[in-house]
Amino acid sequence: KFKNRPGFDALLEVARCGDTITVSSLDRLGRTVLHILQTIEELEHRGISVQSLKLGEQFESVTGKLVRNIMAPPAEVERENINERAAEARAAREAKRITSGRAK
Repeated sequence: KFKNRPGFDALLEVARCGDTITVSSLDRLGRTVLHILQTIEELEHRGISVQSLKLGEQFESVTGKLVRNIMAPPAEVERENINERAAEARAAREAKRITSGRAK
């Protein structure tokens, strides 16, 4: 589930039952609605709470689960928007022959 996410893998190594993982927004937990919800479910199954700073909500309560399920789709859309904007910016730089990153 958590492929190519070394930072998240490291977090999972140290997270224990009773801990709370705080994320800035739900889109930090996954790329798709399904992945976000699976991640939260897996963490809760391990006794690890998840809290979103943007929503100011923990997701164990009935209300928290409702908020989570309502806000996961917009998080996926925002992730897609970020990817599109980044691709557009790369294409614009390439069209203008502007290099990015460190000098070689």
